[in-house]
Amino acid sequence: MLAPAALALQAAQEPFGPQSRPAVPPEFTPNGPFESEHDDSIPLPIRAVVEASDAGDRIVAPASGNPYFLGFAGGKHYPPAGERIDPLLSAELERVRGDGRPDDVTWAFVMFEKRITEARLDALRAAGARVIEFHPHYTMKVALGREALAPVAALDFVRWVGQPRSAQKLHPALERQLADAQDGVLLDVYVSVYDSDRCEASERIVVAELSSVDPDGTERTLPGVAPAVKWMSRGWQ
Repeated sequence: MLAPAALALQAAQEPFGPQSRPAVPPEFTPNGPFESEHDDSIPLPIRAVVEASDAGDRIVAPASGNPYFLGFAGGKHYPPAGERIDPLLSAELERVRGDGRPDDVTWAFVMFEKRITEARLDALRAAGARVIEFHPHYTMKVALGREALAPVAALDFVRWVGQPRSAQKLHPALERQLADAQDGVLLDVYVSVYDSDRCEASERIVVAELSSVDPDGTERTLPGVAPAVKWMSRGWQ
C-alpha cells in the first residue's frame, strides 16, 4: 500500500490530477450527437484522382463520367434522356400474362438520380415493387407488375425503369466461345436468372461430400463440412 505522501506525489505528477480532464473549448463542443451528412448526388463512374503528400491531399482530376447507365459484362445501356419507362419493359409486362409464373410480375431495373437510401427503398416497396438487390452502375433490381410500373416511375428520385438490351445478356467470353465452337459441340453455360423460383417441389441434390478413409478402407464423411449441392428448382422457369 502506498503511503499518503506517495499518493500526494503521484497525484501531483499527473498533469490534470487523478480525476480531472482537460477542458474542451466551447467551439468544439457539439450541441447534440454527431450525424453524418451526404449530398443527394449519386457517385460518378470515373473516380477522382487524388495525389497524397505531406502538405495534404490534392485533387488532380475530379470524379467524372455519365452515371446514368445500366451496366453488364456485355456492355452498357444509356437510356435516352427523358425516357422514364422503357418500352421494352412495357411490352414485357403485357407478354408475361398467363405464362405460368406464380405472380403476375416481371423483373426490371430502377435507375436512381438521387442517392439510394433505406427510405427510398421503402418508397419503392410502397409503390408495389419488390426490391431484390443493387446493380451497377446505380440501380436496384426489382420485381414489379403492371399496376406498379407507373407509381414507381413517378417517384421523384427515379430516373428510369427498364430492362437490359439483348446484347448485354451475353457474356463476351461466351460470345467468343460460340464464335469458335464447331458444329455439334456442346458448351458448358451458366445461366443467371433474376430471381429464384425454388418452391416446395424443389429438390436438393448432393453432388459431393468431403470424406476420409480409415486404414481398414472404411470411408467416413467428415462432420461439420457442408457438402457440394445443386438444386432442381422444378419451378415455373
